[in-house]
Parts: sequence; structure tokens; C-alpha cells
Amino acid sequence: MILWRQLFWKIITVIGSFYVVVPVAIGFLLANTLLGVKLLLGIAVISAITIAIRLVYFKERPKKRPTTNLLRKIDASSFPSIHAARGFFFAMTITRAYQNPTAGIVLFVLAVLIAFSRYRLHHHDTVDILGGTILGIAMNYLVELEWIMNFIGVK
Repeated sequence: MILWRQLFWKIITVIGSFYVVVPVAIGFLLANTLLGVKLLLGIAVISAITIAIRLVYFKERPKKRPTTNLLRKIDASSFPSIHAARGFFFAMTITRAYQNPTAGIVLFVLAVLIAFSRYRLHHHDTVDILGGTILGIAMNYLVELEWIMNFIGVK
């Protein structure tokens, strides 16, 4: 039974990974250009902010990782949780775009599960997840600013 639970949380955490969210965002780009641009822009800015924070503030993960070079040091730092940020960013952005309460509930439950999976798998503490959640929500408000979309030429 323990193996199935561990596998479940690993699958949930993968849903919030770069390798899943980028293809999903590209899929939205093909179906709804403005939403796709918002999702891709948000992913990029969340990544940049997370890397910048981790370069200046190192917080050890609950399950320690090696820090033999700069890339490993960025990966070994846990604050903020980029998975939580992406999960909540996607949930808010897609829900606001389609105004569908049922889809919104499903997406927010998924975002909570992704965030909890990071805690459950010992990749993050509660503070890391809270920081990622705040980052994801803030990023949604940023990409919703009309002047940003006008600036990059998307309407």
C-alpha cells in the first residue's frame, strides 16, 4: 500500500513539472492565443523569479541535495516551490479565462494536490509551498494586466 501512495504523489508532482505545463500551455496557445501567451509568459517569469530568489537566498530542502555547482545549488534550494507556483498560476489563469466554476474547482483541487505532493515527497516545507502559492497567484494578476499584453503585442 505504501508503494501505491508514493507512486500517486510522484504522478501528481509530475503534473506540476516544466515538462507537463509547457506542452499544456502550447496546446492552449494553439486553441486560444491570448491564454496560451499568458500561460507561457507566466511560466517564464515564475521560473526567472524563482531562480533569482534561489540565487540570493538558499534554503535547504527537507531531503538534502548536493550543491556541487551553481545549477545544482539552485535546484537544491527549496524556496519558493515552483511546482506550487505553477499549479496555482494555471488554476487561476485558466479559471478566469473560461469562467467555468466546475473546471475552476477541479483545477484548484489539482493545484492543492500538486503543492501537497511536494510536501509529502519531502521536497518542500510549508513555507516553501506558501511562497510558491503566493508567487503563482501574484503572477496571475500580473499577466492579467492589459497593458502587459499590449506591450508584448497580444490582444
